[in-house]
Amino acid sequence: MIDVHAHLTSADFSDDVEEVIRRASDAGLKAVFVAGENYDDNMKVLDLCELHPLLRPCLGHYPSVQNMAAALATIELIRSHWGKIAAISEVGLDFRIAEDSSTRKIQAEIFTLFIDLSRELSIPLVVHSRSAGHHAIELLVSKGVQKVCMHAFDGKAGYAQIGVQHGYYYSIPPSVVRSPQKKKLVLSLPVDRILLETDSPVLGRSAEERNEPAFLIHAAEEIARLKGMKLSSVLQITEENTRRLFGDAVC
Repeated sequence: MIDVHAHLTSADFSDDVEEVIRRASDAGLKAVFVAGENYDDNMKVLDLCELHPLLRPCLGHYPSVQNMAAALATIELIRSHWGKIAAISEVGLDFRIAEDSSTRKIQAEIFTLFIDLSRELSIPLVVHSRSAGHHAIELLVSKGVQKVCMHAFDGKAGYAQIGVQHGYYYSIPPSVVRSPQKKKLVLSLPVDRILLETDSPVLGRSAEERNEPAFLIHAAEEIARLKGMKLSSVLQITEENTRRLFGDAVC
């Protein structure tokens, strides 16, 4: 199993991150992709991943950080670590945060910078698109970007198909066990477009529990149930999908 999206630098893990990483390894995970949300968080991601071979650093700029100067600083950080990071993660749009048109315009301008950087450096994008799924996909398609993972997609299954047609992948968290929307999404997706994520510390099997990479298996089990497949087949195919998108970063 490979967790393509986790926030192990979150304050939720400040007391026991070493134990969390150990449990992930004991659960059989081959890699955990650790996402950054802003410049300072990105530095923490780099430091943590340097200490643990299981982890893969991903640098990003969360949509709530609506500051162009901060975005440009993260872009320079990504450039300086090109070849060492697994993905640009996470970036995107969040219309639950940005309710007015001017704020959404800023989000789109910043997101576009990271889309262009992804194309320039040939680094995959892990995309946040809460309440903005079809807007994010339309922007990605219009820019011709190809290496895309739509993380924890909360949009309609029909919109997801547009991404499928352009070769995008969709990562599914353990919350699929309790989310009718996520179940519909899984049923609509071809299995060769599905990846596994936890989005730790959130999106666990229940809204109350702290999620962690060791719980990735619960997403895989529910996908297998929904698809009528053997768990071993889901694990094999999702790993192949992950390697196809992220390449040498998985090794």
